[in-house]
Amino acid sequence: MDRCIPLCALTAVLALAATVGGTTYVIDQSGGGYAPEIQAGLNVATTGDTVLVMPGTYTGGDNTDLSFNGKGIVLRSHAGAASTIIDGGGASRAFSFDDGETADTVVDGFTVTNCGGGPGGAVYCFGSSPTIRNCWFQSNTSTGHGGAIYLSGSPATIIGCTFTGNSTRIDRQGGGIACLFDSDATVTSCTFEGNDSGIGSALTFTSGSDGTATDCWFVDNTVGCTIYCESSTASFTECVLKGNTGSYTGGVYLYDTTTGFTDCIFLENTAAAGHDGGGALYCDDASPVLISCTFSDNDTEDDGGTIYCRVASPQLTNCIIAYEGSGPAVDEYPGTTNDPQLSCCDIFGNAGGDWVGLIAGQAPLNDNFSADPEFCDRPLGDLRIYDTSPCTAANNGACGLVGALDIGCGTPVERASWGVIKSMYR
Repeated sequence: MDRCIPLCALTAVLALAATVGGTTYVIDQSGGGYAPEIQAGLNVATTGDTVLVMPGTYTGGDNTDLSFNGKGIVLRSHAGAASTIIDGGGASRAFSFDDGETADTVVDGFTVTNCGGGPGGAVYCFGSSPTIRNCWFQSNTSTGHGGAIYLSGSPATIIGCTFTGNSTRIDRQGGGIACLFDSDATVTSCTFEGNDSGIGSALTFTSGSDGTATDCWFVDNTVGCTIYCESSTASFTECVLKGNTGSYTGGVYLYDTTTGFTDCIFLENTAAAGHDGGGALYCDDASPVLISCTFSDNDTEDDGGTIYCRVASPQLTNCIIAYEGSGPAVDEYPGTTNDPQLSCCDIFGNAGGDWVGLIAGQAPLNDNFSADPEFCDRPLGDLRIYDTSPCTAANNGACGLVGALDIGCGTPVERASWGVIKSMYR
């Protein structure tokens, strides 16, 4: 009897642990798991369970157009995205979330490629809020909005994902992710590279979608603009936009919005020929708030400046706008009324002028100034500043730190690689 008591107790504990932790169903193409196809695991699993997918390329049949049927299941790869691939065969989505899935529904660690759907080339979300993390969305195409992911009424959470080479039709939006109709998505630590769309080649927040993007990289995206925000109050924090090109702006197009940007970097973005525009930012009937941002080496191939205003009232505090390639720091669409407000801003070295035109009267006001920000290595894109810079907190008692990045070099300067610089931004 004495020996049975601890044995019975141990059995009960193990049973409880299995209940709390859920059951894991292994999917293995070689036949060593519960089933060789992913949907079979999703069908049998219940809320709290895990479907674990072994390495391989999963395509066709019950490996695409996957549905969680509203259940809080974790679908994850065993070995990560590099070796676990969902291939849509050019005609199918990977996932559909339209049964009220919550943040407990998780997709973790897959490459999702060659998918084709509309809207949402790879992922369609309607009235759901799944969590998608550590995934690589590559070369997916949508005939509607959302080359990789489409969200409608879906406050999804997207973490640590990479979006490369995704696209939509030229008259649609969101080459990487399209957030529409109150989709207050949270996008964190994601990279968007080489995507294209008619507007918002990487990311859009529209129609009341007050989402957030934090610690994200937007690089070499093309066609319309990189980010598009309309009728929303989105926010961007510690994001980098580099080397993007678009019709009206290489960076962000804002319409009817009070979008906010904090500690963001706009570097070497270009508004292409054919339209007046802003190399980094186009404000159309918009009143964005920008705090501690750095703009450098943005350009417009036609008329415009780093920031372009059309019935706009942007507010900039503790920002640097430097080295615009052809236009002034801030410009406006002819015949429109604009009211940008700058304080503690350093405007310097812009080809079309610094404190000129639309902001001419603000140079001596609100602790604004014009001085070399002394970037550590501007040709390499290192926009940290020397310890002698007028933008350091120590050298600017009235404003504190000006720009997105703090001191990164003194004398002498040790040249940093782009990889090192990128890691410091993160």
